[in-house]
Amino acid sequence: MQRITNLADMRPEEQQLQMERLPPPTYEACEHFVARMQLGGLEWGDITHALLGLQKTTIYEGWEDWHDRWAGFGKTYEVRAAEAERQGARVTQRQWLLKASACYHYGQFMYFDDEEKKFRSRQKVTELFHRAIPYLDHEIRRLSVPYGDLQLPAYFMPAPGPGPAPCVILVNALESSTEVEMYSFAKEFQARGISVFMFDGPGQGLLSKDHALDPRFERVFEPVLRTVMRMPEVDAERIGLCGASFGGHLVSRLAAVFPREIKAVVNISGGFDHDEFLNMNIMVRKDFRHVFHQSTDEGMAQLARTSLHLRDIPGMTARLLMIVSQKDIIIPYESSLRLLEWARGDKALISYPGTRHVCTSYFSDYVPRMSDWMVQALGPRQGR
Repeated sequence: MQRITNLADMRPEEQQLQMERLPPPTYEACEHFVARMQLGGLEWGDITHALLGLQKTTIYEGWEDWHDRWAGFGKTYEVRAAEAERQGARVTQRQWLLKASACYHYGQFMYFDDEEKKFRSRQKVTELFHRAIPYLDHEIRRLSVPYGDLQLPAYFMPAPGPGPAPCVILVNALESSTEVEMYSFAKEFQARGISVFMFDGPGQGLLSKDHALDPRFERVFEPVLRTVMRMPEVDAERIGLCGASFGGHLVSRLAAVFPREIKAVVNISGGFDHDEFLNMNIMVRKDFRHVFHQSTDEGMAQLARTSLHLRDIPGMTARLLMIVSQKDIIIPYESSLRLLEWARGDKALISYPGTRHVCTSYFSDYVPRMSDWMVQALGPRQGR
């Protein structure tokens, strides 16, 4: 089978012919991820070119081909970034490094067939993002947070202008990337005068291979929170949290455990519990098992029933914005509503009637709205 990883390898008539022959099942199997990839910095042209000749007719299979294609695109953009560097084209170099990082991320994010191959691609996500940092048009600092024997990789994006400023701490989901999806959210908050702190805990990012995610994530989060509160650029009285999917569940839990410190929370499609784990599709189950280092669905289901819920924690009192899909088949709408009922502070709900998990069809609608909501929830910044 011929692999096309660079559109320039095809003549225009071949490109058109391939697009006309793209089987509808192939597009339907991949369409779920299109909006998410666009959020992460890829364009429609990147996505359609990657689909040329892709042998994938179901979301449950064909991830080897998917991974290799996106890794190939990542390599192509990496080579182009090197060419731009030689030419002194710094803006282009930055753009292509970020695209290369996103390509590697989306190649590996749902690929579980080869752990070493997946991890190598995940390393490239971070490596390429780090190479882009000096050329970004906004400030971002690489940091680390001590946690036991680990150093948690982190980034701080200070708000422009005099401080101290409010700060949002972003918490990853199961397969999202600090350098891709979380970074997209971070730019929106930073542009509105809010500093942003992002990190990878055990089970996330580069730490996912050798360290399982801790169901009592507050143990991981506490040193992160203390680090943020000590930063001179941060107003420690105005700290918020934002997370999507399982990250939404985590930020709700963290707000309940740290009620004095956390003032506002954005939860995108995070549920109250995960009791229906065995009813999730096989790829989501693989994702859970990967980050929690569980070898079987049965073991993961037991962990979900006993530990991945909010039943034993008093309701959070921080202000809460819930963003949910009424047709969510991964985290049922009813689970999100239970979380909303559990919360005891001021609450707001953005609910979409016909979209998927994390409301991917409505990024352009709710990302600005949630960012503006956080500005209001944390209050206007106070200059020195």
